[in-house]
This record gives sequence, C-alpha cells and structure tokens, in this order.
Amino acid sequence: MDGADDWPEEGELLICTVRDVRENGAYLNLDGYGERSGFVFIGEVAAGWVKNIRSHLRVGQRVVAKVIQIKKDRQRVELSIKSVSDERRRDTLQAWKNKQRAGQIMRVVAGRVGWEEEKTSAVCDEMEEIFGTLYKNLGIDVSTTTILDPSGRPQYLSTMDPIRELG
Repeated sequence: MDGADDWPEEGELLICTVRDVRENGAYLNLDGYGERSGFVFIGEVAAGWVKNIRSHLRVGQRVVAKVIQIKKDRQRVELSIKSVSDERRRDTLQAWKNKQRAGQIMRVVAGRVGWEEEKTSAVCDEMEEIFGTLYKNLGIDVSTTTILDPSGRPQYLSTMDPIRELG
C-alpha cells in the first residue's frame, strides 16, 4: 500500500501522524499510504466546540481518523477524528501495533535465512492470504499446521520452517 496511486476508501479507519497544526484544522500523514496526506477540519477534531486545536493535536502525534471524503482530482482526503469511537480507536491501534510487531519478526527471520526483501514480502503475503493476519499467524503452531491446496490435498509451507526455528 505504499504506491502513489493507492487511495484509502471512504469510511476506512486509518492510522495517521499529525504533520502540521493550523488554526482551522490539521494536516495528517496517512501511514501506510506513502507520502499521501489528509486534512481534518477543526470541527472534526473532537465532539463539541474546539477553542484551541493545539490542546487536542500536536505535531508527531499518532491518531486514528476516519476517511469522510476523497477528492482524487484535487489529491485531497478529508478526515474525521471525532467520528471514531474509543473502542474502534483501540482496536485499530492494536491491529496496527500487531502488524508492526509481525513485520519486525519477519525481518528477523529474513535476516537469519538470507531472504531478499521481495522474498520476505511474498512470504508475508502468502501467510496473510492463508491465515488472515500475519500477526495472528505467528501465534499458530506452525509445526502442525497444514493447508489444503485447491484439490484438497495437504500442502505444507516450507517457508514456515525458519519461523518455526525462531519460535
């Protein structure tokens, strides 16, 4: 999701980093979308009237924001922080943290077995496709896990061996 052509979807919850705070809102970097950024108007920062936006946001702060509108022709993403419930904020942050941890584990595995970045990415994609999330997969007992191929025959992932050794 790091390409310049990638756009989030309306309604999607994103992890963002505050880049710049202005009187009428703030510019946020959309983590996971390369250099793409979005804007949150002051009225979308918190419930109620926001007198001083800097009492709610600071540069470098990580926040969860909801995509409320995308204007591709103007290269613009409008965001809302106040429309994200506490529960969804916690869940989104936890999923992001889990993804970061899984990525760190996979980088260690790649370093130990000498995989190139492309090979590591392919293995991660395969594991996510089969098991759902990469982090959840790393908790599975890979020594006993089998996957069925399209014809129903057991298929063992040889790429799981270095992960099993790490565990």
